[in-house]
Amino acid sequence: MIDGKGVDFEGIFDSVDGALPGMLATIISTESVTTLDEPARDALALLAAIQFLRVKIIRESAQAVANQLRETLHQAGMSEFAESIPDATENDGRKAGLALLADARKHAAHLRDKELTLYKAPSGLSFWTSDAPVVMANHFPFGDLGLAARGVEIIWPISPEYVLSFRCPSIRKKAAENNPEVAAFLAIEPLLVCRDRDVDWFNKLQACRSTRFLYGRADEFDLARHVLDEMETTRPVLFSMSPMGTFPK
Repeated sequence: MIDGKGVDFEGIFDSVDGALPGMLATIISTESVTTLDEPARDALALLAAIQFLRVKIIRESAQAVANQLRETLHQAGMSEFAESIPDATENDGRKAGLALLADARKHAAHLRDKELTLYKAPSGLSFWTSDAPVVMANHFPFGDLGLAARGVEIIWPISPEYVLSFRCPSIRKKAAENNPEVAAFLAIEPLLVCRDRDVDWFNKLQACRSTRFLYGRADEFDLARHVLDEMETTRPVLFSMSPMGTFPK
């Protein structure tokens, strides 16, 4: 419900859900992203952006920012200003999520600018996915987690064996400063076979960003339990405010 009116988000995604299986099946069967032409890459970026924006964590993050700001102001002794900020409701989160989806093509443009790579799990291991499957990581110290951030990698498990990566070109350029051979390899190799620790890293990202559900081929989630035990909250959001006068986590 938004402002007392029922809103069904699922109808918005019918065309997306119809196009997605065929495109992913082509990538998986060929083990390659190099066969995708320009229109297909544009479509893949849009599909990934929509998958990123349509999930619950986006709506809850939008709702959380006002509440976090109010708490930060209270802690700083600015209660008068804090009380002037209204509570954010679930409807506010839904509105914000719908507004972001309306701008999906703008967000997809950031993905389209990235270097596309396919990761493959080694024999005997598999990737997890979750109710927030498109996740981000930044490979630079103090790097931001944003679709347009320098050093960011947007990661999307598309099957138990394969993960799609939209990697900021700055990562390869930075690698060239210390290891030109690695940078050259990344530039020409669209399929990378993971090490065991790489699979763990990808799966940890899924565990950290899931809000309710985590999916794996086998019922082996000890790593996820360890990750959750270390988290400050089991209701993750995409951003958080640190107390005034402190460095962000």
